Amino acid sequence: MELTVFYSEGQDWCCPRCKRHILLARPDIDEQERLFALSYAEPRWYVERLQTIACRNCHDIVSIFGLYRAQIGTDGQPQRQPTNHSKIITNHAYRQMVVYPLHLQDAYDPAVVPPAIVQDLQEAASIADLSPRASAVLSRRVVQSVMRDFYKVGKQRDLHSEIEAARSQMSESLYDALMSVKSLGNIGAHPERDVDLIISVDGSEASLLLAVVQILIDGTYVKQADDEQKFTSIKALAEEKRAQRTQQE
Repeated sequence: MELTVFYSEGQDWCCPRCKRHILLARPDIDEQERLFALSYAEPRWYVERLQTIACRNCHDIVSIFGLYRAQIGTDGQPQRQPTNHSKIITNHAYRQMVVYPLHLQDAYDPAVVPPAIVQDLQEAASIADLSPRASAVLSRRVVQSVMRDFYKVGKQRDLHSEIEAARSQMSESLYDALMSVKSLGNIGAHPERDVDLIISVDGSEASLLLAVVQILIDGTYVKQADDEQKFTSIKALAEEKRAQRTQQE
C-alpha cells in the first residue's frame, strides 16, 4: 500500500475503524524502538519501531511497525530516527506497515454483500503490504465475482469480456476505473489471454485496486440495498398518508 506514516503529537489522524479525525495528544501514542546491529564483518545498524495509537472516539487501537537502516552520525555512531521521520523512512525503509488491525476495509453487512466477496476483499486488504501481487489476484477475483453475481453476465472467456458485458449496466466512470486499473497490470497484464497473469505490482497499485473494488461494491450491492430501503420508506409513508385520508373522509 502507500507509504505508512508514523504520527506525532499535534497531527491530524483518521481512525481506520470509526473514520473520525482526531488531533493526536501525547497520551494517545505509545512508541517503542530498538537499535541493533547485524553483520559478520562491519556492523550494519538497524532500528525497529512500533507505534500504537489509541482512538479516543471508538477506543480501538492501531499499531504501525517499521524496520529501517540507522544513519551513521559524524562521530561514527548509529543514530536513531530523527524528528523528520519521512527522510529516514523514504530512503532506508525495509518494511513499514500497519500490523493491527489487519483488515482495514469497511465492514459490510452479509445480508447485503455476499460473505464470500467480503472475505476475499478483507484477505486482499490484509496482505496488500506483505504481498501486493497476491492481493491483486484476490481483488481481481472480487471484481469477477461481482460481474457474475450482481451483473449476471455469466461466465465469459475472460475478465475483460465480463467487464465489457456489464458495461451497459454501470456508469462510464466505474467502467473507466475498472479498465484503467486493469491496464496497470493489477488484475492482469494481458487479460485477453490470461486473467491470472499478474506482472509486477507494487503496494500503491494494490492499494489503488482495493479502492476501486470498494467503489464497485458500494456502487452495486450497497447502493441497491440503500435504494430498496428508501423505496420501502416512501411506500410506507404513502400508505400512512392514504390511511389518514381514509379516516378523515
